Amino acid sequence: MPEEALQKNKMLAQRFNELISISGYLVGIKLIKDIEGWEKVKRPGQRRTLCQFISQSYYTGRSLIASAEHMACYASAEILGFPKEMPKEAWKRYVGWQMATEEAARKTFSEIMKFDLGEYNAIYISPLERSIVDPDVVIFFGNASQMLVVIASYLRSRGGSLQFSSKGMGSCSDVIVAVMKTKEPKISIPGNAWKILALPSDTDLICGIPWYLLEEIVENAAILRTTGGSRYPVAWQHINWDIQPPISELLREDGHPVWLKG
Repeated sequence: MPEEALQKNKMLAQRFNELISISGYLVGIKLIKDIEGWEKVKRPGQRRTLCQFISQSYYTGRSLIASAEHMACYASAEILGFPKEMPKEAWKRYVGWQMATEEAARKTFSEIMKFDLGEYNAIYISPLERSIVDPDVVIFFGNASQMLVVIASYLRSRGGSLQFSSKGMGSCSDVIVAVMKTKEPKISIPGNAWKILALPSDTDLICGIPWYLLEEIVENAAILRTTGGSRYPVAWQHINWDIQPPISELLREDGHPVWLKG
């Protein structure tokens, strides 16, 4: 990867974090058809789920290449377009607990977006600032206020609305496959697997952004911060407000904790 492009990715990752204050590394995702030439990139030592690999990169800065044999999840290989199908009628394993009926489970599975079987052979996952290629997608975890900045920054020049859905499962499809196919940011509520294995937060959502849009989103986020638009952290308007009780009573020359009065 040319040094100029690497420096650009470092700058984008730094600016994104300055503007949105994420709790980990902005993660770059690259889907790979031909793995020749990738021999120097580490492979996982143990089989793990795709969501675990992404969270390892997000929280610890790990870079790796994973293919079907590294996936501990039955579904992720087919979702990513690797040449490995899901077990036959995999949806049946959710009947009776997550889904009430076979029809409901089958319908939910039919909504999971996938690449064509054999379209890719591996996935490269790395912090953007250390990525050796320009990724297809960048991923981060965050709260609703942070997601609002991404949405507002994307729509600032376009207007309209962003469309995304949640199935309670297949979150990796929502923030990788759907992002690449629609060429727009997507937000997903983490499903059970991602929450149990890789993102236990009660409030964090997952966002996937097409890499080629990242510079535009960063630039618009910076503008919104100066114009009173959507920003993170959100609380700044109060810095010129009149001081409200009860703290206003405490800050007076003869102030006292009025809230303690019976």
